[in-house]
Amino acid sequence: MEDSRLRCFVTVAQERSFTKAARRLGVTQSAVSQSIIELENELGTRLFERGRGIDLTLSSDGMVLMDYAEKILGWYSAATELFVKVPGTRQLRVCVSDDVAASLLSPVLASMGEISFDVVSPADGGPAPDVTVRLSSNPPDLETSANLLAVIPLELAASAENRSAMKGSLEGCRLALWAPAAACLDMKLKSMVAVRSSSSSLVMDLAESSAETVAVVPAPALRRRLETGGGRLAAVIAGGALPGMNLYCEPSVPLTGTALWRRFRSRLEESLKY
Repeated sequence: MEDSRLRCFVTVAQERSFTKAARRLGVTQSAVSQSIIELENELGTRLFERGRGIDLTLSSDGMVLMDYAEKILGWYSAATELFVKVPGTRQLRVCVSDDVAASLLSPVLASMGEISFDVVSPADGGPAPDVTVRLSSNPPDLETSANLLAVIPLELAASAENRSAMKGSLEGCRLALWAPAAACLDMKLKSMVAVRSSSSSLVMDLAESSAETVAVVPAPALRRRLETGGGRLAAVIAGGALPGMNLYCEPSVPLTGTALWRRFRSRLEESLKY
């Protein structure tokens, strides 16, 4: 259950190649090209810059679509899980803000095979009353019994070709910002922000493909990127450590104190350690 053209678009953006995307998707290169052409025609805009270089790069409109496409595919997956249950698993209904789900928690939830998740986003009037766990980067009302689950370290990352950043300086650099981290930056760093996105993967892609861009991303996301082959991307130490971002976790009253809650929280805490 998902839009195959969006999946194709996201894969091409991640692989920066029609050939590699086709191989990953198990289809022909012509099928990938046709999907992208159809999507560009439907939207009336060019999604990729097709220059003389080896790698494709997202256009400005492509960056905007990438931000939405990753969220849409994530919620397609979550909707599918509503109907595909694993026998013998326990069920939790988790309400998360989109930015937290996409950048930090999706890999964690996917690894918990013994627990089945019904992931929902906050509704306009607040989450549904039967939600068993709420996760957010924003502090809840003081009247609730919410817990501070973790303080997520923020990191600077840049291409190895970014000479200033590799020397520990941000002089002449611009920032690609993971949007939820905006409140953690001082005024000087905020003035350097050129691009912001709720997709940590996208801002790291931008930094990796530029000799002037430095990404501000959550440390767990950067760690996973480097462990799985970060390409030209490297961590940067410049201007002192960035402050961390708080992640709050609020269980429902019936869930508090149960073995299921203790296991769920323990797995989350372990996965978020840096």
